[in-house]
Amino acid sequence: MFAPIVFMMFTPLLASAKVLLALNLTIPSVDRPALKHRIQMEKPVSLKNAVVPPSVSLSSEGVKYSSCSPGQQAEIRKAIRVAQACAKSSFIHLKSNPSGSTLYTRWFGTFDKNLRGVTLLSFSRLRTYPGTWTYDCACTDSELIAQVNPKQYGIVDVCPRFWRAPMGGAKSAAFAIIREGTRFKQVIGSYDHALGQSDSLTLAKSNAREAAFNADNHAYFSMGAYIEEA
Repeated sequence: MFAPIVFMMFTPLLASAKVLLALNLTIPSVDRPALKHRIQMEKPVSLKNAVVPPSVSLSSEGVKYSSCSPGQQAEIRKAIRVAQACAKSSFIHLKSNPSGSTLYTRWFGTFDKNLRGVTLLSFSRLRTYPGTWTYDCACTDSELIAQVNPKQYGIVDVCPRFWRAPMGGAKSAAFAIIREGTRFKQVIGSYDHALGQSDSLTLAKSNAREAAFNADNHAYFSMGAYIEEA
């Protein structure tokens, strides 16, 4: 069964000069304080032997496309780079806060080192994996940004709202890539225990384990980590 995402348009996420220099990426610029304010106003397997690579080079050069025009391919590449930058910021945040942080607690609940390992592995993989997937532009569901079938690893259906979504930030194309990417078991095999910002925040408070395996919580955390790194 497909796990679709239906998103409202939201404020774009702007990249700082710091991130551009650090990652050598061309990512659209944005008002991070304004985005952070908007986010706050909305109300705010065993993995113990997993090895996390120490560093990666962000790239979308291994991407494959199906039924996508050259212009669509260019837009997808931009979204992939933003998603990978957000995943890298998330990975750095988690590595820099081995005992947890305010951002971690907000989206993943009471700190647990094993559950932190789940999130660390997820974002370690999302730093590079989206740049190796196949993006299929044949989706015609006008309500969706993107969707995946977790049983078909590496195939992302790009839907009409993808082209109208902001490049970065909550409810964006990059948000969709991270959210849907976590569904693949090769990333972590996430579920929909809660949908949307409010329910995801509530889930983090009530069930940390489910939050660690919830697709939306990973996506929201990644946006927050990217903003904080600026």
